[in-house]
Amino acid sequence: MTRLCIDFRKLNALCKADSEPLPIMDSLLDKLARGKLFSTLDFASGYWHVPIHPKDTEKLAFSTNFDLYEWCRLLFGIKVAPEIFNRLIRRILTKYKIDLACNYFDDIIVFSSSEKEHWNNLKTIFDICQKENIKLKLSKCVFAQTKINFLVYEIEEAHHPQTNGKNESVNQSLVTRLKCKVNTSSTKILWTELLDQVCNENNTTPHSITKYPPAYLLFGLLPYQSPIDQNNYYEPVDEAHELALQRTIDYHIKNKIRYDARCIEKKFNPGDLVVFEEFQYPNTRKLSSPFSGPYEIIKLCSKVTCEINKPNSMAKKDSQIVHISKLRCFYIYIYFPDNLKLSHE
Repeated sequence: MTRLCIDFRKLNALCKADSEPLPIMDSLLDKLARGKLFSTLDFASGYWHVPIHPKDTEKLAFSTNFDLYEWCRLLFGIKVAPEIFNRLIRRILTKYKIDLACNYFDDIIVFSSSEKEHWNNLKTIFDICQKENIKLKLSKCVFAQTKINFLVYEIEEAHHPQTNGKNESVNQSLVTRLKCKVNTSSTKILWTELLDQVCNENNTTPHSITKYPPAYLLFGLLPYQSPIDQNNYYEPVDEAHELALQRTIDYHIKNKIRYDARCIEKKFNPGDLVVFEEFQYPNTRKLSSPFSGPYEIIKLCSKVTCEINKPNSMAKKDSQIVHISKLRCFYIYIYFPDNLKLSHE
């Protein structure tokens, strides 16, 4: 297949700049934050979906060894081509009031919170492509993935919930240490230059509960020799593991007693509507909603757990079991007083 390389620099110098705003990556990532399943769709010869007005085709003329030709479709290399194409896709999504997908030029990413919803969303997008005569390149499309590469970003289900918050807790500690070092530094320094130092300090500092550095519990020795003599040495690593475990259990029991003393019992019944309190991770936006829902309680599993119809993409189920401390009652209440008057009456 012959590829044409045409110099449009003189034409581009005469083209009027297009004022179409390009998508902001931060806004796109915020929109994708609640997604759990992702699909990326790539247009086949994306710019060729846009026809050129017959009066303007002569401006795109080019000569070859065989003849003189004119482009009748939008092509790469034209100064305003990205803005024109992006406006076309944006208007199509706006026309059908699509909030389940977003685009960045010829890439469309479809996101959903459950598998069933995801296939329905894909069908909706395919129907729109058929109506608008948009062709997709199957070899570059990726469907129903929990992790995808979108542009230069690796996108996956937010916050890795399968880790039970452990990774996020460690990350938050590192972020706090980085902020302290950056803010107290007398010179301006990038946080990336301090990351190795912060990680090393975190691994070699004794934990407040176990009383041992994480590096010692993992490797059985510290990654450095102390420059001064130590009066107290750590126990052998096997004994240290047992002591660290026992101290962790004791701390857990102590916290449980404190929690039970101020815990208020909540009573829910099957069929009740509730909202679920989402975990506030370090990268959570300031104005993000702390709750999601409403959801319906399917059944009570124990005194402190119940099953709600919140999709669980990791287990590929339409429901999941949650702790009642994460639930709040959802009320629908509308009050219209009989003597309601307008402010000017």
